[in-house]
Amino acid sequence: MKDEGVSPREFLSARDALLRNGDFTGIYVIHNTTKNMNCVGQSVRVAGWVTQHFTGYGNGDVYAGYKYGDDFTINVVSMYESGYENLDVLERDAIRTYAAYDCGYNRTRGNGN
Repeated sequence: MKDEGVSPREFLSARDALLRNGDFTGIYVIHNTTKNMNCVGQSVRVAGWVTQHFTGYGNGDVYAGYKYGDDFTINVVSMYESGYENLDVLERDAIRTYAAYDCGYNRTRGNGN
């Protein structure tokens, strides 16, 4: 993935290759560039879970924005490459860093809290 993120179309095009090589554990940051809002999440299958957001099975607000024409970028961070030892802590730090709870799509500060 590019440092500045990829569009949902680019992500979905690359998804099959990611899944063939084995999905990975980590976090994702979905940025709505139209509304300047972020959605941060974690998964043991990041590529599969990000896909859910853009096919109507993840965060309904993200999907609605996408469906009605908002622009998005997607960044992913592998747990292995993150320097973190705990996925929950990585996600909470990212939610705080990207203000995804205060003025984004996240409804918790991470891990249900």
